[in-house]
Amino acid sequence: MSGEDKPLENKEIKDKYNEENSEIIFHYQRGERQGQKRASPSELLDKAYKRPGLIRSMAGNRGNFFLLISIVLISIMFILSLRHSRGQEQTEFNLGQNTVTLSVSQEESVVFLSIGKVARPRRTPYTGPVDISASPIMPMGTGEMSFVTQRVFFGDNSPEVFHLSLPFEGNEFVVILRTENETVTHTVRKRP
Repeated sequence: MSGEDKPLENKEIKDKYNEENSEIIFHYQRGERQGQKRASPSELLDKAYKRPGLIRSMAGNRGNFFLLISIVLISIMFILSLRHSRGQEQTEFNLGQNTVTLSVSQEESVVFLSIGKVARPRRTPYTGPVDISASPIMPMGTGEMSFVTQRVFFGDNSPEVFHLSLPFEGNEFVVILRTENETVTHTVRKRP
């Protein structure tokens, strides 16, 4: 082996590399990178592991904020659609300090209107006669609505359920409830 073919020692390689790349100077100081000249290691660890709060992480930037708003709006629309679809098959409202539920169902060829009454807690509920009128909803221009009226009596018992047979067919009904002091009108869809 000649002198040129002789393998270079590690020290010679390092010296040769340092001579060729002498203008590159690299210093890594973690404190300067984080904006601190003299930070203790514990301070650096505390700062590195602090997480943002839930609200800041969800709405910290514009994209996350719009995603959060979209999720909230979709949730509200979903809840309202559930209440709306359930509300048509079973309607719940207050009448004379009573909570009243209406539903329409069909058994064989007879259509029934069910009225459930529950006295509201810590209230003096209405007791007495209630006139109930019901009619199927007719499409515009197909004729007049024909109502059937029956009277029930709300008593002191709670809960009470009344079933009235309706002498007509239909999928949607208008129901009017009248007490001595109050009149309430609701639309109820027949249960499938």
